[in-house]
Amino acid sequence: METVVICPHKCDASVPLEARQRLFTHFYGLGEADLQNQFLRQHMDLRARLNVPETTGSGRPPRRITCKYLVPLLPTNETVEVCQKAFVSAFVITTKRVRLQREKLISSLGLNSYSSHNR
Repeated sequence: METVVICPHKCDASVPLEARQRLFTHFYGLGEADLQNQFLRQHMDLRARLNVPETTGSGRPPRRITCKYLVPLLPTNETVEVCQKAFVSAFVITTKRVRLQREKLISSLGLNSYSSHNR
């Protein structure tokens, strides 16, 4: 369970080993994937960006949504903001699972960043 996350902000270090172990036990103790996914979404903070320019310098469309990842320090109600890599590491899950839950949260909040696509 001890993985090294390469992050310039040392996000991984802000979640002590004891907290990781409690989180692992709690998260996988939820059992059902639906409950686990709901728990993940509860620890993602999505915000629509204001005053977004039409294009970036590279010509790509700009990010319209900001996502913060919060790792709970169980059994308290405290959370620590970390990067996506540290979030994945803390929950011992894949980045694909995080992306799918983030996209589900975006659409449930009506922040669909893909609405400009004609689908």
